[in-house]
Amino acid sequence: MEKAEVIKTCKLFAGLPDDAVSYVADLCDEREFPAGGDVFVQGGAGSSLFVIGSGMVRVVVRRADGRESVLGSLVAGEYFGGMSILRGGARMVTARADSNTELLELSQQKFLDNMHKERPQQAMKLLLALVMDLTKLIRENEAFFREALAARAAVEK
Repeated sequence: MEKAEVIKTCKLFAGLPDDAVSYVADLCDEREFPAGGDVFVQGGAGSSLFVIGSGMVRVVVRRADGRESVLGSLVAGEYFGGMSILRGGARMVTARADSNTELLELSQQKFLDNMHKERPQQAMKLLLALVMDLTKLIRENEAFFREALAARAAVEK
């Protein structure tokens, strides 16, 4: 997988100059998951976001009654896990590979220790784009997030 090409296809990184795309790509680790493999699980610790290089990822949530509900499926060029790069903490959903999947992982630590310090303007641009995307996602899934945040608050007490 050519990491810079994957980063270029992701809308989160749209508008970054080529040198910044290469820089972000160098911060990312390559990960592979077989079909059915969990990238991360609901309730597990999270501190990174993922960009899909190839394959498909299904995002699911386990409801209070134990059933799983599919929130969506993501394909190459899309990203997920953005909330964790902002604040870390427990994952609100499970991300599962629907097929053999190649991902790029950008950890909060690498982002903060490197890009935030060495390229602050581009880091701010990425953070703004991430916040805009998350705001849209929350608005589109308001009922789910209300339920998930209430459940999380009960656990954290």
